[in-house]
Amino acid sequence: LMENSLVKARSTTDKSEMEHIMDIDPDTYMKIVEETLNATQEDFIPSGFMHFDKEYGGFNRGNILLLAAPSGKGKSAMMLRMAILQYMMGLNVLVISFEMTNKELRERLLSSVSKIQHQDIRLKRLLDEQKD
Repeated sequence: LMENSLVKARSTTDKSEMEHIMDIDPDTYMKIVEETLNATQEDFIPSGFMHFDKEYGGFNRGNILLLAAPSGKGKSAMMLRMAILQYMMGLNVLVISFEMTNKELRERLLSSVSKIQHQDIRLKRLLDEQKD
């Protein structure tokens, strides 16, 4: 299921994404260069992190972002924060974790949105007002 989701996220019927520079005549190549230099901000998806977006413009449309780090170094927190910010901007977001179940992802998402400690959600130590 995860593999199919990744393939769908990146697959396209537009073969222009897969071209070899040696197969392009000089005039066509110059048109590609011109298109690249005239790319608009619409070609980027904001990450939601102001400094990153200011420096890099966000992420290229159609790309897959992979966050990797040792366990416990904040990958999930960053991924979920980015997903929340992008969702709030009206973007569709797909989150796939190689380490956590859907239940764990939901708990971390609730923690990030509510600012309630993840352990309290996971261990069911919530007060009624926190549940509200």
